[in-house]
Amino acid sequence: MKRIVFALIFVCIATTLFADLAEDIKQFGTVNGEKYLQPFVTAFGSDLNSGWFNTAKTRPFNIGVTINSMLAVVPDDDKTFIASNPNDSLYNFPNGVVTATALGNNGGIFTSKYPDQGIPDLQLPRGLNLKAIPLIVPQAHLGLPAGFEVAIRGIPPMEFSKYGKISFWGVGAKYQVSKLIPMLTTLLPISIQATYQQVDVAEILTVKSMFVNLQASRGLVVLPLTIYGGIGYEDTQLDAKYTYTEPWPDGQTQSIDFNIKGDNKFRFTFGARLKILLLDVMLDYSVGKYQTIRAGVGVSI
Repeated sequence: MKRIVFALIFVCIATTLFADLAEDIKQFGTVNGEKYLQPFVTAFGSDLNSGWFNTAKTRPFNIGVTINSMLAVVPDDDKTFIASNPNDSLYNFPNGVVTATALGNNGGIFTSKYPDQGIPDLQLPRGLNLKAIPLIVPQAHLGLPAGFEVAIRGIPPMEFSKYGKISFWGVGAKYQVSKLIPMLTTLLPISIQATYQQVDVAEILTVKSMFVNLQASRGLVVLPLTIYGGIGYEDTQLDAKYTYTEPWPDGQTQSIDFNIKGDNKFRFTFGARLKILLLDVMLDYSVGKYQTIRAGVGVSI
């Protein structure tokens, strides 16, 4: 029952974010579509690549389940862009107009040169008007012998009559390299980790994200508290595929197919985990292209 509840929470957030974008993006050609989605790709990738670790230690047959909530903060500079004029012969502003990105507010307007001939103004889509992108993700991990650990996250594919199918899954593998040096394992556990995630929305948008990190942690002696941190490289890509209809009378349709790389590359993470019996509570902060906060709660044995 709980798994279903958290899956529905993820789906509610994902449909709110993605469903509107999947419709809005159809109103753009390739150039404007890429600029419109770019900040969203970066912010969503920042969320996706958060919460993969809260300790560098691995233990055989250690099992845990965590609910991660992430929040990627969006700078104001990434809420607008200059949209290119789709047809200089029909609309004013040949140098383009300022309009909302997917994370901005109001869309710009290309005014018609011939309103008396039935050519209406071109209103560009507004954005989601968000200061930060939220995400909630269920995750589980299993410790394996020889210093390895695997993790999974995601939800079952779900079909919506209005939006289509939405699915999300992710996998990760970790190895505690400090086990090769017994003294280092005791003083400062160090691990390397690689992850892959994918979100598919209505056969229009697909987000793929890879994340490789080096992490370290240190438990306190007098408190059940673990301090952890890491440095990682992340690569997020959005693939868009849709049909665009030119916004003037008898406008032709075009098949649009492009991909966008997120601006997020390197990130530094610092955090702490409090463990009371089986309960884990963690909070961390990541600095990259966007600042991201992760709070999580879970159980592990």
